[in-house]
Amino acid sequence: MAVIVLAVAGVVGGCDAEPEPVPPILAAQFPPIGAAGPLPITVDDRTGLVRSIEIARSDGNTGDGVSTVVGRPAAIRLQWTGGLCDRRAVLLFDRNGGRIEVTVTTQSADACRLAGIVRAVTLDLAEPIDPGIVVFASDIQPIQP
Repeated sequence: MAVIVLAVAGVVGGCDAEPEPVPPILAAQFPPIGAAGPLPITVDDRTGLVRSIEIARSDGNTGDGVSTVVGRPAAIRLQWTGGLCDRRAVLLFDRNGGRIEVTVTTQSADACRLAGIVRAVTLDLAEPIDPGIVVFASDIQPIQP
């Protein structure tokens, strides 16, 4: 009888399919800069590659882009120019064929288009990727009242 119970338990246990893991929501917050308040940022990772996000220092350039991180082969650095009225940023990390598409969408006050605050983050990834396959774009969306 014990053998039958164990066999049945093994079959039933094998039928329990584990749910697909849901990627954790990664979040960070830029500290206030001058007149600009703190800026929360979240990561929507549809690739399963992003392991962590950290706020990085500006490299002094004002251009948007992606680059490697010295000494960290499985990390990339993203940089873009935001503004004083930015309220929230969402980073979408997705695959498109052999490329990785990264879009940062910043929600900003509708009446305010002041730019000039360089934002940068470092993403630690599950594996190294060539920054050359990353297509990076930034978008500003007005906050609706």
